[in-house]
Amino acid sequence: MAALNMSHRPRRSEAGYTLLLVLFTMTVLLFGALFTMRGTILQTVMTGNTLQHEKNLQASDMALRLVENLIITTSQNAGSTPLEIAAGAGQPWYYTPPTSPWTIPSSTFWLQCIGSGQCGSIANVPGGYQVYATVVPSNLPVDPYNCGTAGMTAVYYDIFLLTMEPNFTSVVANATAATTSSVTESIFKLCVVSS
Repeated sequence: MAALNMSHRPRRSEAGYTLLLVLFTMTVLLFGALFTMRGTILQTVMTGNTLQHEKNLQASDMALRLVENLIITTSQNAGSTPLEIAAGAGQPWYYTPPTSPWTIPSSTFWLQCIGSGQCGSIANVPGGYQVYATVVPSNLPVDPYNCGTAGMTAVYYDIFLLTMEPNFTSVVANATAATTSSVTESIFKLCVVSS
């Protein structure tokens, strides 16, 4: 009988070890599931932000065409002159920077520019996007041979656009930029009458 009682003792102690092993395995699986869910949620948020950023860039492309037409119209209405003469102080989207070369505008520049009305708000952008433009002379030299027409000279300008999604209320009121807003820069060639 003593041998019979010995066979039952290890079985009881194994039951405790089995329970501990199952609890440890379940804990590891729980942490694994939580880690996987965290990664999936983070990736979903990042995908949404990337998608909104791409929409902002598409709106910037549409607004860029509107700004280019505005530049051409302004120059042609003044006799095909450079924007330094044609736009002058009358156009809120034209800006003569205090230093040269001028770098990409910071969020502080956009806040001050929009708050003081020095940036041009671009109208008729599809999708209800808010787009602000600043056009500055570029650091590229004028080119008398790049327009293809005798008597015309190419003058280059930098176009900076701040594009914000439609659900964003106001940059000035919140004193911050939208999380998925975008700032784009383009070089624009304007053919003007040679002086």
